[in-house]
Amino acid sequence: MERKFIAGMAIATCVAAPGAWAIEGPYVGAKGSIVWADDSDWAFEGNGTIESEYDTNFGLAAVLGTGTAAGVRVEGELFYRSSDIDGGNIGAVELDELGGDVSQWGVMANAYYDFDLGSPVKPFVGAGIGAAQINADVDLGSVDVIDDDSTEFAYQLTAGLMFEVSPNLMITGAYRYQATSDAEFEDELGTTVDFDWASHNLDVGLLFVF
Repeated sequence: MERKFIAGMAIATCVAAPGAWAIEGPYVGAKGSIVWADDSDWAFEGNGTIESEYDTNFGLAAVLGTGTAAGVRVEGELFYRSSDIDGGNIGAVELDELGGDVSQWGVMANAYYDFDLGSPVKPFVGAGIGAAQINADVDLGSVDVIDDDSTEFAYQLTAGLMFEVSPNLMITGAYRYQATSDAEFEDELGTTVDFDWASHNLDVGLLFVF
């Protein structure tokens, strides 16, 4: 996971001094993501902690924003992502039958700065804050463990590249780190379960500028 983080953030090293190029005016867009979720801790009050692992999964998002001549963009984002649980452990005890999934619906307010390298390829960096509804569906073999949801504060950091196909159409590729505040669920026995979430995402998208 550390290698994915370093490889993703390496995109940011392409950023150069800002120039005059910018998206000006309103735009809409969509993107798809490959999602690598960090291992999560599920802390059962008074009953220990399970650490879960995840398969590589996917995410989708739609955006609506506007850009300025200064190179600044602001946008609203509606997103969905899902990660399947692929086993876990309690200390040294492996839980191969731990399964289920963690999914999220959410909204974000994002801000970006676009840079000009004097070519059709433009680096950008950004950050966003918002809210995510986290839906946890966890089972251990045939036994349901958690089926609950929690709405949490969400934040993300982004570094990427934008390719100008035409003055109105851009292709984007980016690395994005996304995380939420710790969620609180109840398991099937009514026990409080604290949960942490963070993910590394590779995004590919399109922007259409009006």
